[in-house]
Amino acid sequence: VIVVDNASHDATRQVVDANRAGLDCMYVREERLGYNFACNAGVAAATADYVAFLDADAKAHPHWLEKINQVIADTDADLCGGPYYPYYLSPKPAWFQDHYNSSFLGDESHALRANEYLTGTTMVWRRSLIVALGGFSPKLGLVGRGFARGDETELMVRAKEHNPDFKAFYHPDIIVYHLTRPMTFHLSYWARRYYAHGRHWQMTIARGGAARPKDWPQQLWLGAKALLRLGFGTVGGWFVRDRQRYPYYENLMYERLIPELWRVGEISAWLMPDRSYNRRK
Repeated sequence: VIVVDNASHDATRQVVDANRAGLDCMYVREERLGYNFACNAGVAAATADYVAFLDADAKAHPHWLEKINQVIADTDADLCGGPYYPYYLSPKPAWFQDHYNSSFLGDESHALRANEYLTGTTMVWRRSLIVALGGFSPKLGLVGRGFARGDETELMVRAKEHNPDFKAFYHPDIIVYHLTRPMTFHLSYWARRYYAHGRHWQMTIARGGAARPKDWPQQLWLGAKALLRLGFGTVGGWFVRDRQRYPYYENLMYERLIPELWRVGEISAWLMPDRSYNRRK
């Protein structure tokens, strides 16, 4: 087990030292703050053919490694992974549903389809492929408790471009449980996160960069409509909504209205290319 200490100021080193015998732990210190600096440091320290990633606030299912080995043996995958589900250390509000902080691609094992991506908290890569691709981009991903995402997806996109025979598989039994923090119980968190996702998708995954698209008037109009839907829906939702489908006002906001900010984030990528949205919480 390679534990990457990403510039922390707590007792991470002492915890690793106390558990070395039982877990055969290796401690790696990475002073450059950022999730992808940490991932690349772990890959550099690894010697196995495959590397399995697990976030510091995630818990693997007891059969996690067993299922990973099974998928690799059956498919010779370059990448494999599975779903994640939430766990909580504090009571959640009545409106918050478990699938709001989950990732689930179905009950059947399958090769990843077009526009399907695995999440970083439960993914297993062929190490030589990560090295060949130059690692995870340090320009993307979380820094502290920021909002930037898309780094794992961007590496998958590069892997497909690098190798037309890239083999990626999803298995429903490669399960991880991820901590759902109290900050995610606030709609303002999801508004900022959707905005940041749209922005980073445009600048990295969609490869649009900060260049103004040729159809920029249409894109601006789509962004304006997204804001209008968000504005009118936010006000109207107080009075008129399908209460069977959206029992709480927050359900309507989370499921239908706040996602409109993705489009707004995309447009901001070429209107304000130099503005950062990876601030600490």
